[in-house]
Amino acid sequence: MLQIADHLVATCHAISVGNFFVITYTSVMPNPTRIMPPAVLFIAGAMRSGTTLLAQMLGQYPNIFAAGELSNLWSGFETNMHCQCTRVIEKCPFWGPVTHAVLRAAGLRSHREAERLRLASARTRYMPRVIHGSLSSDQRQYELILNILHRTILEQAGATTLVDTSKKAVDLVIAARASSTAAVHLIRSPYGVAASEADTTKHSEVRLAERPPNKKPARSAFGWVAANYLTTFAGRRIDGPVLRMQYETLVHHPARELNRILDLLHSEVFPWQIDGCRFNMPSGHLVNGNPSRYRSGWQRLRRPDLGDSLAPRDIWAIRSVVSFGNYGGYERPRGSR
Repeated sequence: MLQIADHLVATCHAISVGNFFVITYTSVMPNPTRIMPPAVLFIAGAMRSGTTLLAQMLGQYPNIFAAGELSNLWSGFETNMHCQCTRVIEKCPFWGPVTHAVLRAAGLRSHREAERLRLASARTRYMPRVIHGSLSSDQRQYELILNILHRTILEQAGATTLVDTSKKAVDLVIAARASSTAAVHLIRSPYGVAASEADTTKHSEVRLAERPPNKKPARSAFGWVAANYLTTFAGRRIDGPVLRMQYETLVHHPARELNRILDLLHSEVFPWQIDGCRFNMPSGHLVNGNPSRYRSGWQRLRRPDLGDSLAPRDIWAIRSVVSFGNYGGYERPRGSR
């Protein structure tokens, strides 16, 4: 459903009558055709599904700020996590002022306190409580911090929508409670995800702390199923719209898929800088995510890995895990039995 921002603007007047105050409201209805974009575009899905790539591509749009994985922002102070601009978070010209402003507005003494509240709120086991609204005091405080963070980022970036690639379903539900949120459920072939997670040579040039974790194919398949089904479950329980998108389609038809997202955000079609199979990746301040975020300028969109490099036993293991539903319409790799 379309969300019309500022449904009603009320001006309040207090008139003293004896020992009482009489409150009167003057209501002004805005132009009903003015539809405001959501404050947050949350990209959800399994690990290695292309969320960082999609966020960086969306960063081309003037009114969209690609923030990255906000769920890892506060822990990044302890791990000396680097921003896309190659500086550590604390010394980044964007995230340094933003995080200090958020801590000050929320009345927190340090980033450790913010991370403690996140750990007490944004874990999958807390998802039923978050959905039903029976929140603890820590969870309510974290929801407030997230709202302050969203507003501070948008003000600092001069944008109308930020892109959060935190992926997890519980983070999606919390973001939707904190601010107006639309979501993209990005799905990649489970065979492609498994092949990516099993590749130990990928990103060898990046420091160990920032390399994505490696997993065995069977474990990767279990994570893929859990992440995508939880995301579907969460998407049905938020107020904002949810768009389902396949990673392979995004790589083959980037302009069409990106404009689908702009339609979700009530934004105009944009002339994306695409030259055949190359995309002009903007530099920015993506926090955490795939190390590919450090590459900017014209980049080749590689043909999606559909798991052709996997051994037959690994394909069998993945197919066994995903066998109860051809989720996303993915078939096993060509040439496998």
